[in-house]
Amino acid sequence: MFKWCLLIVLVVLPPLGGCASDDYLVPRWSSAGAMADRVRLITFPPPPSRRTDLTLERFDLATPDGESIQHKYGTEETLQRLMLSQASDPDIEKLYGIAEIAYLDGQRKQALANRSLALDRFGVAVVHVSWYLFDPRFQHLRNPYDSRFHKACELYNNSLEAMIRLIQQDDQLRAGTVRSIAVGPQQFSIEIVNKGQWPGGLERLEFVSDFDIQSLAHRHQSEGLGVPLVGLQDNANLRDRGDPAFYYPPTMAFPVTAFLRVPAQKTVTADTNKQVIRCQLELHDPLGATHVNVQGNPVILGSDISVPLAFQLDNPAFREQNEAAMGLVRPGESETGLFMLEPYDPEKIPVIMVHGLFSSPLTWMDMFNDLRSFRDIRESYQFWFYLYPTGQPFWITAAQLRRVLTDVHQDLDPGGHNEKLNQMVMVGHSMGGLISLMQTIEPGDEIWNLISHRPFDQLKGAAELRNQLASVVFFSPNRSIRRVITMATPFQGSQFANDYTRWLGQKIIELPTQLIGSSDQLVHQNPGFFHDTSLLTTTTSIDSLSTTSPIFPVLARTPLAPWVSYHNIAGQIPGNSLVSRFSSGSDGVVGSESSRFQAADSEITVDSDHLTIHRKPRTILEVRRILLQQP
Repeated sequence: MFKWCLLIVLVVLPPLGGCASDDYLVPRWSSAGAMADRVRLITFPPPPSRRTDLTLERFDLATPDGESIQHKYGTEETLQRLMLSQASDPDIEKLYGIAEIAYLDGQRKQALANRSLALDRFGVAVVHVSWYLFDPRFQHLRNPYDSRFHKACELYNNSLEAMIRLIQQDDQLRAGTVRSIAVGPQQFSIEIVNKGQWPGGLERLEFVSDFDIQSLAHRHQSEGLGVPLVGLQDNANLRDRGDPAFYYPPTMAFPVTAFLRVPAQKTVTADTNKQVIRCQLELHDPLGATHVNVQGNPVILGSDISVPLAFQLDNPAFREQNEAAMGLVRPGESETGLFMLEPYDPEKIPVIMVHGLFSSPLTWMDMFNDLRSFRDIRESYQFWFYLYPTGQPFWITAAQLRRVLTDVHQDLDPGGHNEKLNQMVMVGHSMGGLISLMQTIEPGDEIWNLISHRPFDQLKGAAELRNQLASVVFFSPNRSIRRVITMATPFQGSQFANDYTRWLGQKIIELPTQLIGSSDQLVHQNPGFFHDTSLLTTTTSIDSLSTTSPIFPVLARTPLAPWVSYHNIAGQIPGNSLVSRFSSGSDGVVGSESSRFQAADSEITVDSDHLTIHRKPRTILEVRRILLQQP
């Protein structure tokens, strides 16, 4: 019976929520494609560019042969002679030639499964192209409009990625390890250094170039130097109460950019052949560091912040935790709580995102991905997500969230000194908007009067049960919240919560036994005390959203916290389509009158249905505008 009811709810109720179920990430490279590339490199090795051939000819390492150039020596000797020539007679064209020849030979060595030599070649390539790009002796010769300069940047990134892939295969791609590479007389040591603020370090790294994203609307990446990576951190052993890691998922994925810092090339001496060139492979957090300083010049880092997010969202444990269907039909078995997808930063204002009915925090990922792409937003804000069982009445969830916010303050700032935690922003979609709003109102006795006209202190029952009920009906606005942003919120209920859907909800939604048992026990111990017991016993989330629910008039007349600014975004299905005609000016779920919030400091209407309003560019830009206002 449960399976049939679940099938019905999956067909009937999705318009109230909106949670993507597709995979967010797909592998880019196939094994067949990799094998074809390997055969091509062995059979038809790519030659150096014409400009590199001309460099070899200029320095007597090649001779003209008709329309082509014939190299005088093999690759190994050519590299050694060119490197010795560069050491005694520096020339920017030699640097590029060394880098290109070494990179191409590294590809051939890798195709022949000679990993050790391939690693040496890629290392030499990235070191010499780094000198090409940054050696101050050639500052006056570098031309950013020259196509070779652009190719040098590409060669830097390709060589660096090829090198660190081989380092990863030896399980040495982690902070603190040192690798040595050599070509001829020159020795290079490469130390891996963690430059990002990742508590607990990084367990492993994946390459962004191995994946494509889907399901996320946009991919945010920037061109620059460095190799974009996905850094993975295991928090399973760090989740102690009172530590920020308590709010992290068991595994977190971060954007990382690897950048090789190479010291300036020294003038040749008698001991040149004995020198060890010490380099650092720096792992940067591109969300915090958009550039590095090299020889006094800012260098933009290449980055990708969307693939790591997709990597996080595709984690099986994370997807299971955010299962929307279970949160609706079996709220007692679903996860509840606040979690973060980035390390806690006490210097940033928290934005808490609260999803709606038949949904989960996954529904916010497009907005989170887009907002985080704006540097002015990510420098000032951190985004937290509240996960809750959507099958229970929203006022129960609001009470639970109040307790969670109290706990998070105690855990992260027990002394109460962090002002950023006192500037929190609530963002709620659909039913989540009501839950967010209920964090900042002063209901007095209004909600209590809906169920009883007798004084609360006359209520009989166990102290624990009385306290649970009191937390739902008596509360004060949270003084740590400064802004509330609601979208597609049914301030007067939704016509979608009609007799049929309410009946269906009562049939399939299994409210927690503890919740029902506690309420039934209070009702049994206090005969005649309550004039309306439905709010305590059998009401589901769908019942709670009915336009006839008595709580909506109470919310409409309840005083709002004067220190909070309120902003509302309503949806309306556009056009003259069949759907828009049936929607009668609504978003398809919430009527136009119910979606308006008269007390809002600002309000806009977005052409959108209920399901996708929080993914619309105009909605996201409006949230950004609000966040950039002074709190």
